[in-house]
Amino acid sequence: MAGADELGWHWPYGVVHDLEEAVHDAGAVGGVLGWLVNTAASALVGLAVGLALTFVVAKRPKRAPAKPAS
Repeated sequence: MAGADELGWHWPYGVVHDLEEAVHDAGAVGGVLGWLVNTAASALVGLAVGLALTFVVAKRPKRAPAKPAS
């Protein structure tokens, strides 16, 4: 999510970071839980963005094939 933040997408990074911080103080396993939450949330955001891009590309009009030069 840090890459998305660098691209100017601050909202997803903030949400993932807030989720990570919420579980980070869970005692001895807080670090592991923080990493798991960050990884899972990042994967879900990446999946959503990938699906959206796939939908947009699939809906583009198809180009006609080029005619061979004579």
